[in-house]
Amino acid sequence: MHPVELFLYCSSPCIHWVVPSDPILVIFHVIYLGLGAAMTHTGYEDLLFKDKRRLALGTFHNGTSESTAETRARKKRMYS
Repeated sequence: MHPVELFLYCSSPCIHWVVPSDPILVIFHVIYLGLGAAMTHTGYEDLLFKDKRRLALGTFHNGTSESTAETRARKKRMYS
């Protein structure tokens, strides 16, 4: 993540200093930011139930043409 992007991403909970919010919402916001990035960017890709992939969640897509082709092929298999 670029420094400016990181600053904007991590500063979004500061809105709770301006807009009065319930503390539970602040906790949810912080957990969503922390775990959301990890779940969508680290390749935690699906859930296995009885040795079968059931739920696709994220990918290892890094923006390269190879990753794009792999993602498109996986989605075609998933939806066909």
